[in-house]
Amino acid sequence: LILAAMPQHHTIIAGVIGAGVTLVAAHQMLDQRRAQAEAEEREAEFQRRTAAHEEQNERARAEGEERERIEEDIFIRGMMHLAEAMHAGLVQEVARLARRLE
Repeated sequence: LILAAMPQHHTIIAGVIGAGVTLVAAHQMLDQRRAQAEAEEREAEFQRRTAAHEEQNERARAEGEERERIEEDIFIRGMMHLAEAMHAGLVQEVARLARRLE
């Protein structure tokens, strides 16, 4: 009777071991997929942050260029006012000299 039960017992043990191996393999696959999904999420987050930094840098560069353009405009207008004042002063000086020569 014991000998007849042994092969069935071995079959059950083999089935349990097989199920355990399958379960371990399934957990490993899930862990790999989870790790891959986390890596993909980290990469996506890195790409989002990189894009945000690039956008911020572009805005800062554009703002810097705008400030520079405004400063150049102010300088040019100042130079124009100075030139106009100098011209007016020279015109007055020429007129004064012309009156003296008369």
